[in-house]
Amino acid sequence: MTCALAPISCGLILDVVGIAYGFRVRDLCSRQRSRPLVAARRMAWTLARHLTDRSHKQLGRVMGGFDHTALLDGVRATEARIDQAAEIAADYAVIRAAIEILAEEQAAGVDDAAEIVIHGWRQIQPATKAALEASFVAALNNLQTLFERH
Repeated sequence: MTCALAPISCGLILDVVGIAYGFRVRDLCSRQRSRPLVAARRMAWTLARHLTDRSHKQLGRVMGGFDHTALLDGVRATEARIDQAAEIAADYAVIRAAIEILAEEQAAGVDDAAEIVIHGWRQIQPATKAALEASFVAALNNLQTLFERH
């Protein structure tokens, strides 16, 4: 499944997941194996698989040089966790919505990071209000950092 309205890059996915989970992109692409980092990395892989047309092999190469079988296992594990845990499903939904909104805003040429954050927050909040946790509210507010780099 891809976003038909705006192309979504692996870089954008890594940036947003990094902000949401509190990791740098280089950490997400590293071989470090701490449990929180692995969970964030696998979430990025799953989102990339769902939001881009890239194969597991291509994603593995672009997102840290991982073997396609590691990526396949990580995506399957995350999909299972999404199906089993409401908190993980909410994380996925919020991050995915943020990525899609930000990709659309970038494609539309919106350069004002504050405008993007406010617009994104208004669209995400009604759909997932009950599922949002304080960490994601803070992450959405910190998206300005992301767009200052792009």
